[in-house]
Amino acid sequence: MKLSRFAVLYIFIFSLPFAVRFMYALEVFTHDYLGALGVLGTLNHFFAVDILEGNGTPYMLFRPPFYPLILSLLYRFFGISPWIIRNVQWIAGGLCCWLIYWIASYCFNRKTGIVSLIIAGLYVPFIHFESLLTEQSLATFFVTASIACMLPFFIHGKQKKTCFAGAVLFGIGFLIRPDLLTAMPFIIIAFFLVPHETRSKMQVAAYACLILFGMLCLLLNPRFFLPVSGNHVSINASVNFYLGNNLHSDGYTPVFHDIPHIRSDHPDARKHHMTEITLAGIMHAKSNQVETLEKIPAFWMHKTIQSIISNPTHFITVLSRNSCFFLVLLSQTNGISILLENIPAYYIYCCGTGLFVSRSGLIIPFFYTGHFRTPDFQPCRLTAISGTGRCMLTTLLFFHAHRFLIPAIPFFLVFAGNGILFMWNYFKQKTF
Repeated sequence: MKLSRFAVLYIFIFSLPFAVRFMYALEVFTHDYLGALGVLGTLNHFFAVDILEGNGTPYMLFRPPFYPLILSLLYRFFGISPWIIRNVQWIAGGLCCWLIYWIASYCFNRKTGIVSLIIAGLYVPFIHFESLLTEQSLATFFVTASIACMLPFFIHGKQKKTCFAGAVLFGIGFLIRPDLLTAMPFIIIAFFLVPHETRSKMQVAAYACLILFGMLCLLLNPRFFLPVSGNHVSINASVNFYLGNNLHSDGYTPVFHDIPHIRSDHPDARKHHMTEITLAGIMHAKSNQVETLEKIPAFWMHKTIQSIISNPTHFITVLSRNSCFFLVLLSQTNGISILLENIPAYYIYCCGTGLFVSRSGLIIPFFYTGHFRTPDFQPCRLTAISGTGRCMLTTLLFFHAHRFLIPAIPFFLVFAGNGILFMWNYFKQKTF
């Protein structure tokens, strides 16, 4: 049976996300620099191995443990190798691109879905973070899948079962990356923007989803899964809050300017699966007569608030700069450009096209065009899709890092696809 040209084109477009990831995987396999896991990836890998083998129990937690728990399960079934996780995350990333197509098609039309799928398939930061052992990629997949399940209910008040499934998927994403909890108010607002004729059913479903989400939150106690001697995740959060808002902060380089540097391979950092920055924060607090770990978050919060009060102009300047970074989706993490890291591995295959779609700043104009050129777009759809993106603004209170924004990117790409299609039709019709 001979396939039509449209069928061949569709096969090519839908296989594009996986083909690009396969080519990127070949480059990662042959280049040690691109194959490095990084600090967080190395911590998650060793923590997963320790969980699998039962080493170092009971654990003192300084980072959320649920992502390493998932890694340990995958290691149990498929063997201890970072490539197992990379392959799983690349597959999840390709499926996430398909979900972006579905969301864009459902909210706009199939042509918009195709454009969004192409952009997502070639988006460099997606592929970059999928190659690392960090939680952003899996969290993005589950959040995108949850919105895809909830959209039929948001728009038509139908498919309550899939809406409940979406709540479960969002709960899994929240377990992997707890700061996604801030997206919940936007989802609740979307429920109450469902058309009036379905409002009574909607209220029941909304409260049911809230209860289900609350049950999932109960699972956040790591002691249900691991032998834990202490949970000090708040130390990491308070230290990051200081790094982004102290008097010397530039808002995007998380380093201490007034504390001696500690190597990432410090024995205590390896033992407790924490970054060298968190360890430096703990050691500095103890040198300032902070006796227990439980008091360290208050110590760093107090220092941060003092810095803000003493120089509010600097705080406003940094917050404004980070807001601009967010609005253009600056592809930078820890002061290092993601694009520079991927030039040898990616642009060769995209033949210049990747240069366009990978630079977030070039996507953003189309995002805003697609966002504001939809006058008939129901508010419930707008809230459902952009809610997660808006809630990620809370990360600006810490410091800008593109990995914090990854779960919001799918919803930017949905509107960017609509904006590109609008501009294409606009110039094609020569209405200017």
